[in-house]
Amino acid sequence: MSASPESHIPSDLLRSMYGAREKRERTEDAAKCEESLVHFIRSGWDSFKPGQSYVHNWHIEAICEKLQAVSAGEIHRLQIWIPPGTSKTSIVSIFWPAWEWTTRPWLRYWGASYETRFAGRISALSRDLMMSDWYQERWGHMFKFVRDAEGYFSNDRGGTRLATAPESTGSGEHGHRILIDDPINAKEADATSMATLNATNNWYDGTVVTRGLDIGFKHARVLINQRLHPLDLSEHLIDLDGSTRDGGDWEILCLPERYEPSHPFVWPEDPRTQEGELLWPAQRDEKASNSLAASLTPHRAAGQLQQRPAAKEGDLLKVEWWRFYDPRIRSKEEWDQLPKFSMVVMSLDCPQKDKETNDNVAIQAWGIHGVQRYLLDLRKGKMSYPIAKRTAREMAQWARRTWPRARHVILIENTGYGSEMITDLKMELTGVTKINPQQDGDKTMRADAASDSLSSGHCFLPGHGPPWRPPTYEAGDTPADVADFVHELSQFPNSQYDDQCFPAGTLVMRPDGPIAIEDVKAGDSVLSQTGWAVVEHAGSTGEGIVIERFGLRATSRHPFFTQRGWVDFTNIAHDDTLLVCDALRMAAIERQLLAESACAARGTSPNGPSGEDLLSNLHISRRSAISLSHGTKAPREESGTDNTRSKWSSVNTGIGEIVPVYNLKTSDGTYFADGILVHNCDSWSQVINWLRNKQTRPLRTSSATSRKRRSVASR
Repeated sequence: MSASPESHIPSDLLRSMYGAREKRERTEDAAKCEESLVHFIRSGWDSFKPGQSYVHNWHIEAICEKLQAVSAGEIHRLQIWIPPGTSKTSIVSIFWPAWEWTTRPWLRYWGASYETRFAGRISALSRDLMMSDWYQERWGHMFKFVRDAEGYFSNDRGGTRLATAPESTGSGEHGHRILIDDPINAKEADATSMATLNATNNWYDGTVVTRGLDIGFKHARVLINQRLHPLDLSEHLIDLDGSTRDGGDWEILCLPERYEPSHPFVWPEDPRTQEGELLWPAQRDEKASNSLAASLTPHRAAGQLQQRPAAKEGDLLKVEWWRFYDPRIRSKEEWDQLPKFSMVVMSLDCPQKDKETNDNVAIQAWGIHGVQRYLLDLRKGKMSYPIAKRTAREMAQWARRTWPRARHVILIENTGYGSEMITDLKMELTGVTKINPQQDGDKTMRADAASDSLSSGHCFLPGHGPPWRPPTYEAGDTPADVADFVHELSQFPNSQYDDQCFPAGTLVMRPDGPIAIEDVKAGDSVLSQTGWAVVEHAGSTGEGIVIERFGLRATSRHPFFTQRGWVDFTNIAHDDTLLVCDALRMAAIERQLLAESACAARGTSPNGPSGEDLLSNLHISRRSAISLSHGTKAPREESGTDNTRSKWSSVNTGIGEIVPVYNLKTSDGTYFADGILVHNCDSWSQVINWLRNKQTRPLRTSSATSRKRRSVASR
């Protein structure tokens, strides 16, 4: 057997040859890594996660392409929306900073996540990658660590990395790169509460915007997350600065779990062609993806997986999820036909009012049998405190007589006069339990959690539908109170009266000119989509959370008309088109109508076309929603030349402001609010609130504010 050629080479020389070849290969690999972030990730994966094979996919290339554009100074504001479990943190927060330090070790990073400890762990993983043999053999000569703590490390070339969170200020440090990775913990129950959303957005406005380091070149901001809510930080940033598709600053890379060509932020270069096609089937196949979606509520899945923070249907509690039992069981009280209940739970939803005010109260009784819930009784309407208390007591006594062996519980939210109801009923009944919204979540959070039980077919109502009738809900054959109940919940949270309104000072058009919405009265005529519509109801609907988007102010669920039909305020996309009444033509109508009024008083005839003729030819222009934002740009119209709307957006109420709110109900169901076509709320619960006690006078803005708003409109 012949000896190998290498056997004749001295061992020292052989080691030298092998060493030279390995060095050459490392040098070549390092050069390829410096040119390509994707190659850098492939090459360093085994050092990052030993024993775990690297699984490549096109979305990794898409993310790396955007990040390299940031490194090249081509993108300064980048958002990446992508489902969990797609290596987003590994790519963006761990590999990318280490990659940039291979050629520019002087870069400074200001990194944040939902928790300081988690942000520190991410930072430490990137540091450990740079300390690995693989990295040191290739770029160890570029820099040396002089501080290597988890929350803050630095090198001898001036590069630093800070780990912080919204709970911390992060002050004193600045960065060439502002890197925000999941600012809200999606697993927390209060992830979508207004308190959490407000805190995160205020943290960005008050802290993050001041942390950029612009010396020699513009700093970059990168946000990577899964969408959680229509008012989350992603949307807040777009509202502030716009997206590149509409001429704004933020580049959006949207990669939903399943391909959705109609998505408002669909990535034009997405290689998927079939609707519903998975993002990363090699890593998460059909079974795994369905399992993940099932583990989330439908509302959460729409945001976290599909990057639609509100489901397409816009609701949490769908009609088709309800199950029904024969309503004659309830009407005849033949309760022995239902399962035996281990518990009967009553729920009292008390108004946010004092004890002297008649307002909507909802009282329900539910029978519990295992995982199944049966609605037994339902009372809702305007009740004074004494009537509500008596109704609750009588329902509780009836339930205890009917199901004496069951455990009985009465749940009362500790808000409004609920706190006094709890005290009073505890003196007469057992099982009274306080619900604290701060601890147990608000109504939307609780509905989100309850939707899982409902979607599983565990909730039964007295009415016509499955399983004992054909699988179609028949509202006309269902008891009226139950049909109203189903309808209202199918619209939740849209149907809440205090979530479809406008703040004081919102202008609507009367024949005699613009008027603040709080001054409109029943019987007035206001401009609508069909001309002058009669106001049937008007007034305060209480207090609501007012937000500002596109220079408009309203509560989050007020319906606006778009090319897609009626869309909730928070669900308006940046490629939607709103119907806008041409302000110059409105001003002409206003002047002519005022002239007609003056002439009528003098008994003369006005010159020119009548106000009615002008109104019949009223020009309706179409404008992109994004063109209305901030008042920093003139609106882009598809027709018409009016720029007045850009002046109307000077008031910035900010997100989450709680103020008195108002609404109208018109004869044709629509009206123009600040020049934009909107729908009045027509749910029965809202009408009841419009007809509330007339002794409750609506709060009004100051005369100075009203004059300012009218002055703006006249311009």
